Amino acid sequence: MDAGLGTSVLSPIIPFSMVVVPAFIIYRKSVEHVYENHPVLYILAFGMVAAKVTNRLVVAHMSKSELEYLDSSLIGPAMLFLNQYFNFFIQEYIVLWLCLVWVTLDLLRYCSQVCLEICDYLKIELFRIPVRPPGSYALAPGEKNVLPGIKYSRDPVTGKWFSITGTLPIPNY
Repeated sequence: MDAGLGTSVLSPIIPFSMVVVPAFIIYRKSVEHVYENHPVLYILAFGMVAAKVTNRLVVAHMSKSELEYLDSSLIGPAMLFLNQYFNFFIQEYIVLWLCLVWVTLDLLRYCSQVCLEICDYLKIELFRIPVRPPGSYALAPGEKNVLPGIKYSRDPVTGKWFSITGTLPIPNY
């Protein structure tokens, strides 16, 4: 087995620990008790960071590429951590909101970038279904959404379905 980075089954521990450990440290060191007073906001912020890390792990695994451990979504928790380190320069509640906004925008940017790259590779449009002219295709009997008024027959030699009118070939799926 290759001894390179990210080849072990334990390799996802490092990116996830970079989310969980700061979340726990910030929770324990908080003077304003942001976790106890605003648990939904706190969990949403760190949940978005974990979601981005999970998405990156999946994309890295599917594309068989190496995963960088540092990520732009970790800037949000770093803001909270540095705010505590410098003796709460800004109110923690406000920094937590800034963290949530940053991580949400970063996750949306990443997901849209991945979707667009996949669409470019597959040469398809995102959220668009190409419109075919009416009657340009038909489905075989027994399949869902058979077009009304079109008669079908099966070729006894090949077993393929075709329309009796002869104008609509049945696509092979």
